Amino acid sequence: MLRSLAESCGVTTTHIDGLGQTVQASDAALLTVLQALGIAIETADQAEAILNARQGQGAALLAPCVAGEEGQPCVLSIGHEAGHDYVLRLQLESGETRELRGQLGEGEGKGEGKGEGEGEASSETASGQQGVQLDLGQLPIGYHHATLTCGEASASAHLIIAPKERFGAGVANEPTNEPANEPSRQLGLFAPLYAIRSERDYGVGDFTDLARLMRWAGEQGIDFVGTLPLSAGNYQQEFQTSPYSPVSRLFWNEIYLDVEKLAAEFPSEHLQELRGHSRFESERKRLAEIELVDYKKTSELKTRLLYRMADVAWDSMADVFAQLLKDQPELHHYAQFRAVMETTGTTYHHWAPAQRAGNLEGAAFDKEDYRYHVFVQWAAQQQLGALSEAGCGLYLDLSVGAGGSSFDVWRHQESFVSGVDVGAPPDALFEGGQNWALPPLHPERSRATGHRYFAECVRANMRHASILRVDHVMGLHRLYWVPSDLGATEGLYVRYPADELYAILRIEAVRNQCALVGEDLGTVPEQVRPAMESSGMHGLYVGQFSVEGGDDGWPTLQPASKHAFASLNTHDTPTFAGWFATTDLQCDPMHLMKTWTEALAEGPAAAVIVALEDLWLEVAPQNQPGTGQEQPNWRRRFQQSLTEITDGDEPGAWLRHLRHLRST
Repeated sequence: MLRSLAESCGVTTTHIDGLGQTVQASDAALLTVLQALGIAIETADQAEAILNARQGQGAALLAPCVAGEEGQPCVLSIGHEAGHDYVLRLQLESGETRELRGQLGEGEGKGEGKGEGEGEASSETASGQQGVQLDLGQLPIGYHHATLTCGEASASAHLIIAPKERFGAGVANEPTNEPANEPSRQLGLFAPLYAIRSERDYGVGDFTDLARLMRWAGEQGIDFVGTLPLSAGNYQQEFQTSPYSPVSRLFWNEIYLDVEKLAAEFPSEHLQELRGHSRFESERKRLAEIELVDYKKTSELKTRLLYRMADVAWDSMADVFAQLLKDQPELHHYAQFRAVMETTGTTYHHWAPAQRAGNLEGAAFDKEDYRYHVFVQWAAQQQLGALSEAGCGLYLDLSVGAGGSSFDVWRHQESFVSGVDVGAPPDALFEGGQNWALPPLHPERSRATGHRYFAECVRANMRHASILRVDHVMGLHRLYWVPSDLGATEGLYVRYPADELYAILRIEAVRNQCALVGEDLGTVPEQVRPAMESSGMHGLYVGQFSVEGGDDGWPTLQPASKHAFASLNTHDTPTFAGWFATTDLQCDPMHLMKTWTEALAEGPAAAVIVALEDLWLEVAPQNQPGTGQEQPNWRRRFQQSLTEITDGDEPGAWLRHLRHLRST
């Protein structure tokens, strides 16, 4: 009965791992995951009674969240018998209200409301396993709310209505009956921002460096520049180098701010004195010249400047920051959270109970720390916003989650699960599986909020992106949960309401004019790619995984599909030269790299992405998945400076050649 209970809670009790082995979940793993989901169970013997009790409760009056599509009727399944009077109140995102009254099963409901479409919704019902169905008619795109009263019972539901229109890579398409729209043949560059070197950097690239690269790329005919997540980091209380374990997916990493530009905007004697000190400049040069990013030292150096700028900015722009906090109230909570971390020197797990639970009223923190975090987020939004004038698009990456001590987990505790982490099952590269140390969202608790946190993350990242890559897109369908007290081999999959999450992505893609890409590498369930395609989301193609022998013995690539964003490698694989070094190929690696990239450019792929490092055949990778601090992951800087790249004749000429191939 334990397995039946688990399946009824959305837990997959059997799965096939990355080695092709069928895995039966252990009782220990099932009990831990059920407890994490909120099921009061201690032993397997209790499963039957709990399952019977759950089944005896019957169907819920309303599902907490329902996805629909523009132009199609929005139908609610009602967990109630026909023949009962009902009142359904609709609150549309626009502010319009509608009210429907009738008797379940009677056919036509009477509508009352404000605005266009008054009374148009019908109440056609049909018998079914969930009781009856209530047809609300067609609803506008967006996020709406329904409250149903039926006798003594009452329930509410979030309604997420996706647009019929899909948005492609830089091109919005007219509504179509096709499952997904086709963008023009795009060409992109990939460069981790921290890796970019310039004459004025502080040990990492910054937003001005990114703008400079984008301008140069646009001049070569490049459509977009991609980079790794730029989400907020924490390099003090809980040191994390990985951009995929941020302190928040809702805010930005101030380590990428151009402090020189800000110093010109907010000058002061104290700032000038600090910057003019020989030891300060000596440290800046040292950080700029080393091969691996020293996040802690770079953060400390930039923070010293930014605190002084924040003081000047608040003295002259208090009204601007007040308006910012009014427009973005979540920033107030974020700044408080970070300020308390600065004051206590600890993560929130060590705070007083009330503060740990999410209440910072009366918490002690330094006002200067609070103002600093408001200021740096304002500055990041300003500098990111300026990238829209850089001459090509920005391809951003949305990580799977946030770290266990993050603002996001603290702020949205009701939506996250403790006692388990997101990871991956064993595969050929990692026979012990992987634990990514990211708390997962609770599927049903997230539904109860209309997936508010997920929508906010998508919206925040799309605000400055023309393309958004959703990392581990399979997580929209299922996530591999690893019990904290067990190894990654003991993990199991938990199902998620994919249709609702895709609906959010589709809404935000159209509203923000942002194309969608899903990272669909690894173990991909068969339903994932059709769902991506029907939602207008592009998949990935990696040349290293697609090599085949040519007729003359010369290795070639399998063709990429017309929906793919194609590249020879990713940040999680060896570079092209690193991969080449593991083969026994007897040819010029630069010639092969160019030949394969040109073949992709001539092919049908929606976009072809060139890793900037492949232009000089870098061997070392940016990341070695499954390893930790023993490897220089997310730290290695480019061998060539931005000036050397942009002033060289050969890189630009070859990129223009690729543009020509993409255009013919």
